[in-house]
Amino acid sequence: MNRYTENAKNQLQNSSAALVYCNENEICTSHIRGVLSLVLMVKEKKTMEDFYCADKVVGKAAAFMYAILKPRELYAFVLSEKAREVLDKYGIKYFYGEKVPAIINRKGDGFCPMETATENAATPLEAFSLLEKKLNLEGEVPEGKTVEVPILKQD
Repeated sequence: MNRYTENAKNQLQNSSAALVYCNENEICTSHIRGVLSLVLMVKEKKTMEDFYCADKVVGKAAAFMYAILKPRELYAFVLSEKAREVLDKYGIKYFYGEKVPAIINRKGDGFCPMETATENAATPLEAFSLLEKKLNLEGEVPEGKTVEVPILKQD
């Protein structure tokens, strides 16, 4: 694991953030839980090409967004089997603490709704479209729903 990925992992472990990504010059965080921050980054046409990421939970939905955002490396504290398949398919280098069969919802009584929404998605762009619909983000980014991070490199 790259030292920047290790740094992002340590920063995430010792903060209240949901996502940390960094490089030599910046440390960026998001406190938005779930896949929303990643979907917003994709919607805003941002990229993580120069960043090393740490995320608390990565399921198939998040893995598809990382396939679009293209971080150099990703560390997930929890990674699902389906996420691993997506990351492998799209060449995203990753590490994880715990591998689980599936991501469950916050109540713990069923599957994560974002995982369910992307269950039959075949490509990252198809998953993005499904997540936009599920999160009611079609069209312009809604007021107050921006990512809490510095502006990333544009495509």
